[in-house]
Amino acid sequence: MAVTKTWKVWGAEGHRQKLSFDESIRWDFTKYGETRVIEVEAEDKTGTNDYVIVSITRETAEQCEREFAGQLDDGLFEDAQYGKIEEMTVEELKSERVGRIKRLVKRCGTQRELAQHFGIPLRTVETWCQGRSQCPGYVVRMITQILDFEEQLSIERTVYLVGGIKKGRVTEYGYCFDKDEALALAESKANSQIDMEKIHVSGYKVKMSLGQSAKEVMDDMLERACEGRPLPLIGTYHKEFDVCGTKKSS
Repeated sequence: MAVTKTWKVWGAEGHRQKLSFDESIRWDFTKYGETRVIEVEAEDKTGTNDYVIVSITRETAEQCEREFAGQLDDGLFEDAQYGKIEEMTVEELKSERVGRIKRLVKRCGTQRELAQHFGIPLRTVETWCQGRSQCPGYVVRMITQILDFEEQLSIERTVYLVGGIKKGRVTEYGYCFDKDEALALAESKANSQIDMEKIHVSGYKVKMSLGQSAKEVMDDMLERACEGRPLPLIGTYHKEFDVCGTKKSS
């Protein structure tokens, strides 16, 4: 019965793995009943140029190791310097593949959010995260590049919600990006003849995409809260005033 052994081969220290820039390959040299299969997962599958994953299938583990040593000396890596080498178990290889998509899911928030953001069926994303199928490397690379680009376009802003409270219910008055403006608005509302028990100012520090309005941010936060999803908060700021404009709590 044939045996498969797998290794992760990194680039030389401080360098990316040259072989990773080529397409993934699978060579089957099996003949006369003797198994000999060599497979390399390059960047188009791994989504990274830091390393490649080499799998060799031979009749015995010893043959796999000799084949791998030969590929390092004058085979696959003849013109490609390499650094650290890690042998991988079947479970580690599976975990490696699942980890790629799970890290992207974490960046998006949830599996559903990733699926909706990139137009991928939710069931497909679920099977990738469960390890029942492998997310293609080019998909990993595409999602990574898009998320990197979107993060470069995002900025951290604090959005202030100024609202009135009556019988525990909040009535929104508006949004401000400047704290002093928000406090001035709250005080003006507190000093006016309005039927409210108190006025509050809540500041939500969030990551916003360029061109995204404060209302879009707050609407998204309310939607997340209603669905029980985590809010994309970096920090909060809060003050309350009574209707006379006196600071109530902070």
